[in-house]
Amino acid sequence: MGLFGLFGKKKQEEKAEPARKAPTGPYSDLAFSASEMFTAEEIAALKPNMLRIWKGADNIYDTYDRVFTNPDAKVNGETWDILAGSMEDVWFSHGLNKTEINLMFVDRVRGYLTGKLRGNYAAEAAGASATGTGAYTERDNVGTRQETMSQAIAYWMAERPGLSVKPPFTLFTFPSANAAREALLEMPFIHRAEDSGKLICDRLMTFGYYETTVNAKPSGEYETLIAGSDFSLDEYRLAEEVFAKHGGTCKSHQEPDPSVRPMTGAGDASSVKYSETVKGNDGVSVYEVYRGPDRASAIAFLKTKPVDRKLYYIVVDTPDGSIGRDINGFYQE
Repeated sequence: MGLFGLFGKKKQEEKAEPARKAPTGPYSDLAFSASEMFTAEEIAALKPNMLRIWKGADNIYDTYDRVFTNPDAKVNGETWDILAGSMEDVWFSHGLNKTEINLMFVDRVRGYLTGKLRGNYAAEAAGASATGTGAYTERDNVGTRQETMSQAIAYWMAERPGLSVKPPFTLFTFPSANAAREALLEMPFIHRAEDSGKLICDRLMTFGYYETTVNAKPSGEYETLIAGSDFSLDEYRLAEEVFAKHGGTCKSHQEPDPSVRPMTGAGDASSVKYSETVKGNDGVSVYEVYRGPDRASAIAFLKTKPVDRKLYYIVVDTPDGSIGRDINGFYQE
């Protein structure tokens, strides 16, 4: 019996546990184990944290015990959701340290359950590959993620001022990372990547959530941004509605013109042709430049050109402006 089994036994001796009811919620037909979502190293790192969180919320000790005493045992999806939610509640209400492994845990569980409910794993349940069933991967990301305060500052202080037309946006603050993430996942163009667990955007937008800082220290508050030149009025209104529903507070926004329409249609990557490779004014950065007939074709081409090093930029010039890709994702000039 594991550590939590011992604590669970002691607790049961003090008070008999009521009989468990059969699960009836949206996750009642799902069952998966800790080892299916985490590596052995991650499980080893998570176990010590369980004790600290158990001390802060001893009424849910049995959930921890069932999930981690035997990492290969199948556990109902509702149990995972209870566990993630309870851990999150303890962190934010008791002020426990939010370590990187803690946040990874909640994101992984929430993301997995969300993916299940959205049908991204339908083929997996039937014993087939999830590829082609609606699942998304990092390769599908067309947006530029904001994951840190420094990235946000760079966008507002450097990138955005340089744009001839400032794209519409909505910027909200949230009391937790999970609330911000769940709000973003309600947008039709934002998804969870199956291979990385991160959020991806299938449109050319700047998006994401990050913890803000006060006097260079984490504040415990998160900002969430969606900005894009084809961010339509309907999408903008939807974002503000779902952000508020998840406990967000609007910090700033720029409403889109009603004439703005999302870009539609598949581009032709083969129509994009190489032009030149040049160095930037700093003598270090490198620009690999191409020409294409339209934005859709530029995006289709750039999806095939991942960038894995800093200060390297792949740019496609089109009649409607230039679209580029660097190590952080897609961007427009």
